[in-house]
Amino acid sequence: LVVNVDLVNVPQLRQKQYLELETIVVQDETKWLEEIRSTVLIETKKDRGILIICENIAHANILADLLKSQHRSTAIKLYTMNNMNQEKHVEKILPSEIIIATNLAGRGTDIRTDDIEEFGGLHVVLTFMPNNQR
Repeated sequence: LVVNVDLVNVPQLRQKQYLELETIVVQDETKWLEEIRSTVLIETKKDRGILIICENIAHANILADLLKSQHRSTAIKLYTMNNMNQEKHVEKILPSEIIIATNLAGRGTDIRTDDIEEFGGLHVVLTFMPNNQR
């Protein structure tokens, strides 16, 4: 039994800077690739870091090949398996770098964004419609 308990609302230390943009839905793979390519180009010109989350390894590889033809290959980091070798390459993101990860491999991975905060932080591109909202 709990009696005479005060409720205190403790504010967050700093305000979240999360901004959700309008969802883009396309009907075919060509338009899907073009939307992702153009978004990445716009955001890398601002020196933002980009995290692209793919549904599977095949889509991650397709996007990596597409983006490597338009960006320096060292700026693109592929993270499709939960292993230490790949994970150490995505622990930190620099301006204009692009991390392409699968939903499963990227889950629980911490990415340090200190070097891109002044440019607007991390731009996240979710390339598929998830089955749940997690």
